Amino acid sequence: MTVAQSIASGAAATDRDAGSRRLPSPSAGTKGTVVRLLFGLIFAIDAVLKWLPGFRHQYLGNIKTAAQGQPSWLHWWFHLWINFQSGAPLLFATIVALTETSLAGGLHRRRRLHGLPMGRG
Repeated sequence: MTVAQSIASGAAATDRDAGSRRLPSPSAGTKGTVVRLLFGLIFAIDAVLKWLPGFRHQYLGNIKTAAQGQPSWLHWWFHLWINFQSGAPLLFATIVALTETSLAGGLHRRRRLHGLPMGRG
């Protein structure tokens, strides 16, 4: 069985199947671990800030402020999201906080996030 056949069938390639060629893991080695943990730390800090009451209560106002001064070709995008989220801004702020927290936790625990292989876990 070749590496391509192994990948196509969904089976993991072993050393015997692939010879000496192995597909590297995106988080292989020390460098990958350090990068993953640094991104996890950044997301963790951001998640803590997202759970503060000030973020949730000023969420829609922050988006409106960010929309000002944007290029004209982006105005429709900001107005779409402002109109979409204006019905329940606390709900969307909580969804953002949950997403950030999940990303931070997943990066620190080496779990798979949204189908991206983050190592064995």
